[in-house]
Amino acid sequence: MAKNPTPNLQQVLATPFRFEVIPDEVSGYVIKYPDLPGCMTQIESLDELPVAAREIRALWLETEYEANLPRLLEILKIPA
Repeated sequence: MAKNPTPNLQQVLATPFRFEVIPDEVSGYVIKYPDLPGCMTQIESLDELPVAAREIRALWLETEYEANLPRLLEILKIPA
């Protein structure tokens, strides 16, 4: 059986992930990606949402790709 090729970083970054926007109890909002453990950030206004959501997701994926590829492949449901 052929082994699945490891995706490159650009392929990983193109993978869509659902995120949640949660009002903060004090002020602003928290952006959280439930399928990406620990991937979250806080914003003050919803105007910041598109840029902040893309940025935190990309930073998280780049870090996992470089530091913890086996866990990332598991999250992406790609056999190692």
